[in-house]
Amino acid sequence: MLAAMLDSATGNAVMAKLASYLTAVTTRLDTQFLKPAALGAVIASARITHQDERTAQVSAELTDSEGKIVATARAELRVRPRKTGP
Repeated sequence: MLAAMLDSATGNAVMAKLASYLTAVTTRLDTQFLKPAALGAVIASARITHQDERTAQVSAELTDSEGKIVATARAELRVRPRKTGP
């Protein structure tokens, strides 16, 4: 569940910067789980560390309701044109 949240955060960070005819897919996600996430809110944040016309590198972290980091990730994404039609 936490890895999926990190993947979504990194993907959304890249997608927010792309033109509407482009998309991005995760090709690598390296995750580190630092401590158990307690029940309650978990907040994801992500930053693009490098992006060119074909690839993006993003780092992300999850924090618990006390602001403590529970997991981090580095992701590599491939930028490509969206498929259209069937």
